[in-house]
Amino acid sequence: MASRSVEMTSTLRRGGQLIDGRQILQTNNRCDRKNSRNCCDPTSAQFAAVARQPQLVLWCLVTVVFSVAIGDAIQAEEPAAALKVVGRLPESIREASGLCKSRQHEGVFWTHSDSGNAPLLFAITRTGELLATYRVKGAVNLDWESIETDDNGRLYVCDVGNNLPGGPLKTRWIDIVREPDPRAKPVTDPDGPRELAIERQQHFTFPDQAHDVEGVVRTPDALLLFGKVREAPAPIFALSFKANEAARTSKPVLLRTLGTVSATRITGAALTSARDRLALCTYDRAWLFELRADEDFQQIDRRLVRTIRFAPTQIEGCEWDGDRLLLVSEDRSLYEIVWPKPRNEKITP
Repeated sequence: MASRSVEMTSTLRRGGQLIDGRQILQTNNRCDRKNSRNCCDPTSAQFAAVARQPQLVLWCLVTVVFSVAIGDAIQAEEPAAALKVVGRLPESIREASGLCKSRQHEGVFWTHSDSGNAPLLFAITRTGELLATYRVKGAVNLDWESIETDDNGRLYVCDVGNNLPGGPLKTRWIDIVREPDPRAKPVTDPDGPRELAIERQQHFTFPDQAHDVEGVVRTPDALLLFGKVREAPAPIFALSFKANEAARTSKPVLLRTLGTVSATRITGAALTSARDRLALCTYDRAWLFELRADEDFQQIDRRLVRTIRFAPTQIEGCEWDGDRLLLVSEDRSLYEIVWPKPRNEKITP
C-alpha cells in the first residue's frame, strides 16, 4: 500500500496535478528520497519519528487514500484495442448514424442515415444484412442522429442533431412511427422502399440554449438525450412520455434537465432492455455504467464501472445485444465489444 502511494504521488507530481509529499517530508529532515516510502510505512523507524508530527501523519494518510482512489479509476479504463468487425452495411445505407434493436422481432436491428439523406429506415441483422427499407412518409431528415424503440412497438426517429449549416436550432423533434415486421411480405413493389406513416411528431425545446445531441435512450416514461460537448460534463435532458401515450400535441415541450455525465463527444447511447446497463460511445472509446433499479440518472458518474478505448473511427451509434455492445460506423462497418463482468458487483447507493 505504501509503495503504491509513493508511486502514484510521483506520477501525479510529474503531471502537475499534486505536490509531491516527499518534498514536505524532506524539509522536516525526517526522510530522504531513498527512504521516502518508509515514511508512510507503519512498520518503519522513519514512520515512528514522523508519527510525532500530526501534520505529516495526516499527509501520509491522505496520500495513501487519494492514490488508491485514483489508481482504481485509472485501472477501470481498458487499454486501446482493435474493435472486432462483425459485419458491414450495404452501400444503400449512406452515413449510418443510429442503431437500435427491435423488441418485437427477433434478430432485427434498425438504422438510418445522417443529415441530408432521404428519410429512410433500414431493418438489418446484427451482421448488416438488409431485411427491408422503409420511407417515413412526410418526414424530412434534417439531422437524424439516433433511433430508439419501446415495449409497445414504436420507433422513435430522433431529429436531434444541431450541427447545421444555418446554425443550431432551439426547437427539435422526434418522429414516432409504428414498428413494422420487416420479414412480412410487402404489398407493393418488393424492390422499392415500403412506406411508414408518422403516428406522432413531438417537438421540444431546450431549457437553456440549443444543444447538439446524438445519444438517446428510452426509459419507461421518457427519452433521455445526452448532449454532445467538447469539454465535460455533458448535459442530460429528459423528454417525458407516458408508457403507452398516443396523444398528440402541437406545442413544443420543454425538456427537463436531469444532470450531467463526465463524457465528451457522445455519438451514441444504449440502454439494456432490463435497464441495468447504460453504454455511451464516441469516436475512440465506450463507457459502461451499471444502474440501480430506481436509477434517476442525476448522479450517473457514480455508476461508471469501465471505460474501453479503441483505435479512433467514426462511431455514430451503439446498441446492446445481450452482453455484447454493437457499434455502427459512418463508413458502414459494424463492430462488437464483449463487456466483461464488472469488478465490483455492488452498486453505489
